[in-house]
Amino acid sequence: MYPGYFGRRDLNSENLGAHVAQAVAALAPKLEREIGALPVLRTGARSGAPNLGECAPRAHELADIFLRRLPEIRSLLIRDVQAAFDGDPAATNLDEVILAYPGVLAVSVYRIAHALYD
Repeated sequence: MYPGYFGRRDLNSENLGAHVAQAVAALAPKLEREIGALPVLRTGARSGAPNLGECAPRAHELADIFLRRLPEIRSLLIRDVQAAFDGDPAATNLDEVILAYPGVLAVSVYRIAHALYD
């Protein structure tokens, strides 16, 4: 959600789009596997241990819905960071808020978890 702050630091306006596309492409199959393994998704499967392949189409659909929400979540997080900065007269810049404020991390995790829960 904060490219260039954690992990890869050589991002700029020229390579940011490709980096985000690559990260989302790598995330999609992992997310589908995790969603497909959820017991709530497998409750409708036949008796016995369900074949995770039976859940794959629904897992793909749910992962796609979540991934399409990422820009909306990112927009909310940008507003959250700005609000934390505006509300703290001791904050010197947005970088400090993103990197050092545990409340921003907590809100970020919450917003992502809430979207996954939905």
